[in-house]
Amino acid sequence: MKISSDSIPLLKKLDIKVYTLESDTLQVRIMTYGGIVMDLKVRDKNGQFIDVALGFKEPSEYVAEAYLNGCPYFGAIIGRYANRIKNGRFRIKEHEYKLDTNNGSNHLHGGFKGFDKVIWEDDVIDYYGSPALRMTHTSEDGDQGYPGQLQVEVTYYIENDNGFGIDYRATTNQTTPINLTWHGYFNLSGEGNGNVLDHELMINAPQLTEVSATGIPTGNILSVIGSPFDFTSPRIIGDRVKDVKMGYDHNYVRFPYGDIPKIVAIAQSPVTGINMTVWSTQPGLQLYTGNFLNANLRGKSGNLYGTHSGFCLETQHFPDSPNNPHFPNTLLEPGEIFQESTIYRFDSK
Repeated sequence: MKISSDSIPLLKKLDIKVYTLESDTLQVRIMTYGGIVMDLKVRDKNGQFIDVALGFKEPSEYVAEAYLNGCPYFGAIIGRYANRIKNGRFRIKEHEYKLDTNNGSNHLHGGFKGFDKVIWEDDVIDYYGSPALRMTHTSEDGDQGYPGQLQVEVTYYIENDNGFGIDYRATTNQTTPINLTWHGYFNLSGEGNGNVLDHELMINAPQLTEVSATGIPTGNILSVIGSPFDFTSPRIIGDRVKDVKMGYDHNYVRFPYGDIPKIVAIAQSPVTGINMTVWSTQPGLQLYTGNFLNANLRGKSGNLYGTHSGFCLETQHFPDSPNNPHFPNTLLEPGEIFQESTIYRFDSK
């Protein structure tokens, strides 16, 4: 395994670095702006490298007006809080905090300038005997309305030659909510190669958090068994997608979860034979089927990204947890360490 980097201009007088992690079966290209994974190439059933991650060829395209207007968060690190917080408000003891409301009346993915829009500090480290990219960021007290200074580390690495690993770590000097994820869009048939409704998917979760029309949890946790949301056994994504208004954008509930990554989901393309197994320590998984992609963005292949051009499997804590005390806790206290891990492993059949 090896790692290399290049300095590339992002905006006038502003340079970033683009790193490449490589093994015999996996190639990952990452830029320090947003921690964005630009390419994720894996071998198909014929042994050929296929890029399975939606995104752009050039870093400058991620700061273009056309992209920022809709901002689908292609391949980015999301924080301080992934997913939605109702009305951008939460309380810690007697104090109410008001966050950016960048998704209608709600707060989404950390606000107008979340972790997907900052330039991360970078360092190449030895990680379990192999080179890895560690990125760090300090989110100051009051950033997007959040309390406390938060120190964040995200480590990207290749695990056992065929796994793309993401480890998260954070500390704070003041009680604050935290929910970190990686917002990768996959098309296992190849980026830009049609939609993903023919992919087979299994999600190892029998429940989900019920949400309102604006994606905010009602507080209820519902069984998926027998419903259009039931992926407890492998089935085609498109089988019942029309029974779900707009498509899938829902948080699946995993119990038990803990310090050791376990299988969360398995997906496969019938075209390339590429199989992806998702392992994680996190209690939730957001299945999103690219419902808001509207063919106004052209990807690396030169093809437009229309509805369902990709799907996301975002390991996370639950949306709006600060306002639902019966959900797994997302409040990080001084002296504590937030630590989570997710691995996307690839093979082909």
